[in-house]
Amino acid sequence: MTAKSLKTLTIVFSDPAWTIGTQQTEFATLNASVAAPPVNTISIQTLSVSASTPGQDTVGLLYTPDLDPNDPCFDASRFYVPFNVTRQGSLPNEDYNLIAIAPWISSTCTLAYMQAAQSDPCNGFLLYDPNDTTSDLPPGPDDPKWDLGDDGLYKSRNKYPIYVIDGQSGSRLMQQSAQYSGNMTGVPHGSVLATAYDPRDYVRLYVDISVAFNNSLPSLWVFLLIVLGILIGTIAAIFMSIHCLQRSRRQSLRRRIISGEVDLEALGIQRLIVPQNLLDQMPIFEYGTGKLCNEAQQTFSDEKGKDRSWYDSYARTTAQYKGLISSL
Repeated sequence: MTAKSLKTLTIVFSDPAWTIGTQQTEFATLNASVAAPPVNTISIQTLSVSASTPGQDTVGLLYTPDLDPNDPCFDASRFYVPFNVTRQGSLPNEDYNLIAIAPWISSTCTLAYMQAAQSDPCNGFLLYDPNDTTSDLPPGPDDPKWDLGDDGLYKSRNKYPIYVIDGQSGSRLMQQSAQYSGNMTGVPHGSVLATAYDPRDYVRLYVDISVAFNNSLPSLWVFLLIVLGILIGTIAAIFMSIHCLQRSRRQSLRRRIISGEVDLEALGIQRLIVPQNLLDQMPIFEYGTGKLCNEAQQTFSDEKGKDRSWYDSYARTTAQYKGLISSL
């Protein structure tokens, strides 16, 4: 959450202790003709978002925390903080949301003001450099200028958001806080206001700090693209893993087949076919005698008185047998 702008309103409200039977204090915004000149600025930086409510502006009555009169920072602040600035005692005895304001004099005094605000219903803290008379945007939260020497512990120790505004706006707010700290008749246009409101009512400054919620979640399209990328990457990884596993297994099977460890025909994976030229080179034996067919043919041809037709029948049978073997 980052502060985007600041604006002030001049409001009038009654002390609940004087309003018998009223359950809720009514706040009325004064017309511009009788109100303090509004302080509107976009020169604001966020130092801490502690205890901020997401989606809600930081609002409250402007005041300055009380320092112990014996604190050295009490005297050091006299030149920058008017004696009649709005304090906790300048407001009704109610826990209204408050916005503290203090000059950044030194790290010690800044910590003292922050410590004093912890006992108040502080809803936010405004700091400004009193030596800066411009309306330029203050340095960012990581600038060494805002280092308090506690390693940034003040950002988590204080239970309220802390902002820095330009010096010109801060000085104007401090002066207006002093002008609107007393009775109604003592504020600018007090005599006119006293005719329209109860003179016992309070006229104070109200601060509204507009806060933009930084959405850290990606947009829907970016989220969908991320999911799609993860899905495609997962599928590709699975495909490559399966491909590599199958390739490794094929190589292993090839090595086992070459080494004779696997009989593909016995496994029914593939029917082996012996080339015809190898079959022609294999010897053919006569069934029952164990003689080579070539030797048997030579023996039968040398025998006298043998029927030639029987030999021819034998030759045909042998040829058929060879053809049968070659077809297997």
